[in-house]
Amino acid sequence: MKILVVDDDAQLRLMLRYALEREDIQVEEASSGEAALDSLRRREPDVVLLDVHMPGMGGIEACRRIREQSAIPIIMLSADGTEDAVVVGLRAGADDYCAKPVGLAQLFTRIQALLRRRRLDTAPAAGISSFPNREIVLDPTHREAIVQGRTIRLSARAFDLLQRLAQSPGRVVSHEELLDHLWGTTTPDCLPQLRSSIKLLRQKIEPDPYRPRYIRSHAGVGYVLETSAGQEVGPSARSANVPGPTREASLMPRSTPVEEATLHGVVNS
Repeated sequence: MKILVVDDDAQLRLMLRYALEREDIQVEEASSGEAALDSLRRREPDVVLLDVHMPGMGGIEACRRIREQSAIPIIMLSADGTEDAVVVGLRAGADDYCAKPVGLAQLFTRIQALLRRRRLDTAPAAGISSFPNREIVLDPTHREAIVQGRTIRLSARAFDLLQRLAQSPGRVVSHEELLDHLWGTTTPDCLPQLRSSIKLLRQKIEPDPYRPRYIRSHAGVGYVLETSAGQEVGPSARSANVPGPTREASLMPRSTPVEEATLHGVVNS
């Protein structure tokens, strides 16, 4: 496996190189967005770790440029982990977004999840699937959703998120299940990314994203794909399917020795 690390902080690049090479991962380095594009023209890596704030071409613009020519997985790194910052990064074409400092174990898990999803993307796809609400049809071959006859192209993450919800129509899919499916982790640190992904998906498929009819929230629990406009399966589906209040307590980080080693040294990215 080969990873391109793009960051203007030489010390952070060195720390990442050391950590990644210990996992038998080849590392290429670039100190700016321009250098990253030059490196990609020579040889495409398996994953790009891309800092957001750099002199010259920043990470957001570099991400847009990379996405114009490649579907390579991109993980953005930034000290700004606010929802607005995550949304900007995902809209630019990033597949994932990590707030610094990030635990090395968490970073490795996210890299593995991205590569696993990419392998699934390149595998022979199943045919077009429709679901009980009859208003949404998924086309895995083209990574598209057909909503009320309107074809919508989705990012890899948005498609995987919608497909996972569609696999359990009318049932609340917990935050923990979605985090594990999309990122390979159940740590609450990833909840802002999940909320941002849901927000972007609603903007794509909902007639009114601020009054969603397809993807409904259950505060503190998870999300449900409605089986018909504004109605879940069965008159008692809501009470039958929503886990108790202790579900949120299960979203505690899994503590491992490696996870204690976080990438400090950069306060502003």
